Amino acid sequence: MPARPRRDIGALSPLAAVLFVIVSPLALASTQPVQPIAGPGKGPSTGPTTRAVLIDRALKTIPGSIVSLNARAGGAGEVDFIDDAGKRSTISLATLLAIAPPSFIPGPESLPDEPGDPDAGVLELADGQRFVGTLMDPPGPAGAGTTKERPALLRHNRLGVISTPLDAVARYLAPGVTPPASLSTSSDTVIISTGDRLEGLVDVLGPTVTISPSPQRSGPAGGQAEPRPEPVSAPGLVFAKLSNPPVAPEGLRVWLADGTVVASSALSLQSSAVSITTGPADAPSTTQLLAGEFRGLVPDAARLLPLAALAPASVRVDPSRPFGDPPVIDDERSRVAPLSAPDVLLPGPMSVEWALPAGVSGVLGTARLDTGCSVWGDCRVVVELVPESGGLAAANARVAQLAAGRLAGTEPALSIRATFDPVAAGARLRVTVSPGNRGPIQDRVLLSRMLLVTSPR
Repeated sequence: MPARPRRDIGALSPLAAVLFVIVSPLALASTQPVQPIAGPGKGPSTGPTTRAVLIDRALKTIPGSIVSLNARAGGAGEVDFIDDAGKRSTISLATLLAIAPPSFIPGPESLPDEPGDPDAGVLELADGQRFVGTLMDPPGPAGAGTTKERPALLRHNRLGVISTPLDAVARYLAPGVTPPASLSTSSDTVIISTGDRLEGLVDVLGPTVTISPSPQRSGPAGGQAEPRPEPVSAPGLVFAKLSNPPVAPEGLRVWLADGTVVASSALSLQSSAVSITTGPADAPSTTQLLAGEFRGLVPDAARLLPLAALAPASVRVDPSRPFGDPPVIDDERSRVAPLSAPDVLLPGPMSVEWALPAGVSGVLGTARLDTGCSVWGDCRVVVELVPESGGLAAANARVAQLAAGRLAGTEPALSIRATFDPVAAGARLRVTVSPGNRGPIQDRVLLSRMLLVTSPR
C-alpha cells in the first residue's frame, strides 16, 4: 500500500519523534502494598512484590513474583525474581523475550482479563503503540479552509498529553465503538456520531475532525479529474482510520493496566512503585506509577508478533459442519489482552492457515476449549508448520508437526511451544480442529495468547 500523501507538515519528524508532553507532575497515589506470594518453599518476606510471568528465549514460561525490575533501552537490565517454587534469582533481561501478567497462562489468574477504562477512547499508532484517554482538539485555526496539519492530541490519565504527528497514527476509536468491517485502503476514513462516513485526507484529528474529501473520479478518457473539494470540518468524531502503512515495532515496550502500550527508554519497579521514561532522547519525560498499573514489557518489540495481528490466509471448514464462520477476534478484548495477544476463536472444526513473515522461528500459546464447551466438546487439535512452497496442497511429508492433542472435558488445554529454523516468506502456520467421537458439537477452540517469535536481527 503506497504511503498516504501529506501536506504542510514541514518540520514534523518521523515516527521516532512522537512527543510525550506531561502537562503537570503526577504525584504517586497512596495504596496498600501488594502482598508477597506465599508459594511452596518461600523464605522470609521480601516486602511488596508484583505477580508476573517471565518468558525466556527457550519459550519457557516461569510464573512468580517480581521483587525489583530495571529495564533500559537496548535490552539491558535485570529482574530480581522469586519463582513459584520459592527460588529467588537475578535474571538478565537479555535472556528474556517478555515479562507478562499472570493472566498470560490460562488458569484461575487469567480469567477474566481486566476490562480497562470503558469510558476512554483509544489512539493507536502505526508502530503498535496504543494510548487510552481523551482525544483533544489541537490548538490553531479550525473549520473549512484549514489545510495545515496539526498533531493528534490525547490526554492520558497518567502520562499526560500525548502529541503525535498524523503520519504516525493508525486509527482512533471512541469509547464503545466497534470498527467497521470494510475500510478504504487508499484514503483515510472517518465516521462521526451521526453515522456519516467521509473518506479523503485527514488534516485535523480531534473531537472535531477536518478532512479533505477525495476528488471524484476523472471523466471520459482524456478528461481531467475534478479539483479536490475544500476541507470539511465535522464534530462528533467516533472513529478514524488513517491509511498510513504499518511500521515495524522495535525497542522496549511497556503495557499498562488501562490497555496503553508505550515505547520506553527506561523502567524501574521497586517495591510498590514504578518509574517509566518515555519520549524522544532529547526530551525524555519520567512518570511515577503504582506497581499495580504495570502489566508487562518486552525488551525488544521486534521479537514478538501476536498471531491475532495476522489475517488468515486460508480457512477450510470441516465437512462435518453444514456451514461455518471464520475465526473470530474480539476487538474490545484485544485492548487489554496480555502482551496485545488476544484469543483467536475457531468456532468449530476447521483448518486455518496464517502466512508467516520471514524470520519467524517459534510459536507460543495454548489451545483450549471455549467457555461452556467442556461438557460436549471433544476434538483433536494439530498445529503444523507448512513450508513456503506448501499451503493446503503441500505433501504431509513436508509439514512439520509442532503440537497435537485432544481437547475434551478432562483435557481442556493443549500447550503450544515450539522453536524451529527461521522461515522464509511464504511459510504458513496451520491449525486444524477435527471433531472427536461426539461429532462437531461445541468443538469451539480458543487459540489463547498465541505469539510468534522472530530471530534476533
